[in-house]
Amino acid sequence: MTDELALRYVTKVILLPWLQLRTSQVKQTIGMVGFDPEVKKKLSGTEHGVAGAISGAITRFLCQPLDVIKIRFQLQVEPLRRTSKDSKYWSVTQATRRIIEEEGVSALWKGHVPAQVLSVLYGVVQFVSFEMLTKQSWLLFPHLREDSYRPMVHFVCGGVAGSFATLFSFPPDVVRTRLIAQGEPKVYKNIFQAVNLIYTKEGPRAFFKGLSPTLLQIAPHSGAQFAFYNIFISTWKNLVQVKDEHADNVHISGTGSLICGSLAGICAKTFIYPLDVAKKRIQIQGFQYARKGFGKDFTCHGLLHCLWLTVKYENISGLFKGLWPSMLKAGITTSLHFGIYEQSCQAIAALHR
Repeated sequence: MTDELALRYVTKVILLPWLQLRTSQVKQTIGMVGFDPEVKKKLSGTEHGVAGAISGAITRFLCQPLDVIKIRFQLQVEPLRRTSKDSKYWSVTQATRRIIEEEGVSALWKGHVPAQVLSVLYGVVQFVSFEMLTKQSWLLFPHLREDSYRPMVHFVCGGVAGSFATLFSFPPDVVRTRLIAQGEPKVYKNIFQAVNLIYTKEGPRAFFKGLSPTLLQIAPHSGAQFAFYNIFISTWKNLVQVKDEHADNVHISGTGSLICGSLAGICAKTFIYPLDVAKKRIQIQGFQYARKGFGKDFTCHGLLHCLWLTVKYENISGLFKGLWPSMLKAGITTSLHFGIYEQSCQAIAALHR
């Protein structure tokens, strides 16, 4: 699809229905994340999947540079300090400049193709399964429909949905990490060569390296994202709810979903960050030869060994390397992820009318 056709598609399918929706009259302030028994017109599983795919693809494209910088920080054994003569990176702005100088602007989107595959797969599976799980929860346990129980329900359903999505999308995540981690000259010239070499040299199990710390972190992380988002959305409704007796239903605004998503992402990411560092370091095991010029090699044998070595040689602070760009990325990514999903669902719902 050309850029012009893509622009026309986004304008026709998303922006125009969204603008129409802003001026339409509806019934009460509602969000589109999670099944709501009070909403009469509901989207199908396919429509939730389309909204999740749109959200994942747009979010990934905009946030990929932050992801590249975060992963470079996580894989660096040396301190993230300017005073350390052996440190290649020590700040977001310095890392950005150095990557551009040494590898070109396109390096900020290294691994973007597998990352897009990852994001689209993850977005589709996560949101479709989350909507299905919340629906079954309301049907099987009607008493949980009360607002006070919703954060808990969203936490559990979000954790399960995130685990499902991770299993489906993990191989592209490994390929993406390898493409981002390598320096010059490149070992992998493209995604197809990367997949072929990983499979032939390391076997199919290599596509699931780092799965254990990922599953340990993704359930509470994904659950916390949905739970915090529900809490912040409820708070936003109470603070900014439109008082209009003649309106039928007012959807959460784009601004509201972006702000609530940003806060949810920052809160959720902080709790599970050490496991994210361990995951990235495990994913490059057997690939250290491609990281010449990036500092010391890091070799480990599993999750606990990785955490222990990191603390032993880099102190507790080593478990939080790249936290700042990660929190920045988490805030922006989650904000866009939920915000675009909300608006896409509303746009699709508007097409029904």
